[in-house]
Amino acid sequence: MSPRLTYPGVYVQEKPSGVRTITGVATSTTLFVGMARSGPLEEPVAIRSVDQFEQIFGADTGYGEMVAQMRQYFLNGGGEAIVVRIASGASAASVTLRNSAGTEVLVLTARSAGVMGREIRAMVDYDTPTPEISFNIELFRRSIDANGATVISEAEFFGDLSMDPASPRYAPVVLSQNSALVTAALPDPAFTPDGEGFSQSGLILPADDTDALDRISTALAVGNRLSVAVAGGVAVPVVLPMPGASLAAWLGQVSDAISAALVAFGQPGGVEASLAPFGTGRALRLTATPVAPESVVVTAAAQADASRALHLGSAAGGVEISVHARFRPAPTGFTTALHSLEDDSFAAASDFARLISFATADRATLTGWTLADGEGGAPVSSVAAPAFPEGGTTFLEGPASDAPEGALRNTARHLDALAASLATQLGTLWNVRRFGLRLSLSPRFGSSNTGAGATLTTAGGLDLGAATGMAHAVRAANVGAYALGSSGAGAFQTPGAA
Repeated sequence: MSPRLTYPGVYVQEKPSGVRTITGVATSTTLFVGMARSGPLEEPVAIRSVDQFEQIFGADTGYGEMVAQMRQYFLNGGGEAIVVRIASGASAASVTLRNSAGTEVLVLTARSAGVMGREIRAMVDYDTPTPEISFNIELFRRSIDANGATVISEAEFFGDLSMDPASPRYAPVVLSQNSALVTAALPDPAFTPDGEGFSQSGLILPADDTDALDRISTALAVGNRLSVAVAGGVAVPVVLPMPGASLAAWLGQVSDAISAALVAFGQPGGVEASLAPFGTGRALRLTATPVAPESVVVTAAAQADASRALHLGSAAGGVEISVHARFRPAPTGFTTALHSLEDDSFAAASDFARLISFATADRATLTGWTLADGEGGAPVSSVAAPAFPEGGTTFLEGPASDAPEGALRNTARHLDALAASLATQLGTLWNVRRFGLRLSLSPRFGSSNTGAGATLTTAGGLDLGAATGMAHAVRAANVGAYALGSSGAGAFQTPGAA
């Protein structure tokens, strides 16, 4: 501003010269554009060390000169590099996984475009606390080293995943946010599940109403409380009414008690109690209402728990089905089924048809087994009868229930014994496990497509691989691992881009 001229004299006024000082810029940052074996394509990435570069873009010098240049850069004092990976026509390998009915349900796409994507494998199993609701995915990279040996690297495990968009473990979100190998998405975001979700007791009740009421009264004398969650909500405590003179009236009272508890705790939906046929008997079923793609999960109450005595909840020997579980990828390896419905809806009289045929069969009809791996190898057989637990003659019978109708906890114990028998001779070649009420065998060695044509047959009249057993001639056998790219085989994956 101009000075105030208050008296005669010389006044000095300073004005900016208009010259701007040039701010110094870092000269230790360099842009690298070139080829690499892995990493984001056509996207700038800040790199501050050789180790960081090799972790993202790889250390293979056969894909251009950038690896050697990067090492020289940091060796000679470079501080930061901006790296842009380029490749002409490169695409990301992918695979679309199918459920056990053959419906496409989940697309896995390699994060890095190029040939490394075709080394990624995915294994799926149902070995979770709720084996008919959730699933696990193991991701890894399989390659051949300089000695010709198969090398497994960059293994990732994501457990207890769900195909329910409302679940905090929703598979497409969990995988896309946390996996360094793949992203995941639905092949058709518009599909809408149907059917019903429910929790069914593993305690088989008599066909006669009076006898069934007596069994329920005996169970509730131990405890009369449950913890119930619907649609992935908060588990709420429920006090069950004691049975009166009418079985139908008691079922109505149970429905009202659970639904009222859900409302009291601000939880969505309600529950309807009913009896579902199971063999010559019936089982208590808690179904989410209104009929919607929901789940019902029963866990033990903090006190006076009735779940164990009623065999309600997966941990207590029951079976819990979520409608969204229909859209789980099929498990890899050889896995038995619970039912015969191609759509897996569990909404008809044939619910659990395959499980029932096994559970109610005479144990003497399973005296040996033969597994063929589907790749032309010699079948592995055992003519010896598995060492089943004592008690009863069918797979439903045993110490978990002293009633003739039996319980699925006994069936699970018999499946454990059968798995132990299989593992005795297959343990070096196959992993043998029980997922809930399913038997699962997965190959330890061989190519990704090993096991796609596997068959499991049993002697003595009960054939696990036939319509009268627990397996399904088409759906039981799957590949050992799903393969990204174009090399995957079998009925449960759609190969993607090479």
